[in-house]
Amino acid sequence: MTGVSWTVQIVQYPLFALVGAAEFAPFHAAHAARITPVVFGAMRAELLSALALLVVRPAWAPGWLAWAGAACAVATWALTGLVQVPQHTLRRRAAPAAAGGLPVCADRRRHRDRGGQRGTGQ
Repeated sequence: MTGVSWTVQIVQYPLFALVGAAEFAPFHAAHAARITPVVFGAMRAELLSALALLVVRPAWAPGWLAWAGAACAVATWALTGLVQVPQHTLRRRAAPAAAGGLPVCADRRRHRDRGGQRGTGQ
């Protein structure tokens, strides 16, 4: 799951800054259609394996570790549903500038790359 998260944060979100307001809605729709199966597949595997470790735990693994892993997997699903999905919904409905800018990592990079001057990314 870490690899998927880094790919989205370091590769995908910064690319949002390269898309103009007029093209953003179709770009975001294409991004979501392509990245969702990748993210969902990894998240599903993470959750199922964490829950399986609660049922079939190796003798060398302490119970608290299995519960901590399950808690992290459940937290990932909760944060995705309660934070990330609503953020993408906002971005899908509005151009980046109208939606309050880009995701934090992309917005900071754009700010830094422009020498600290705020811009539209155009």
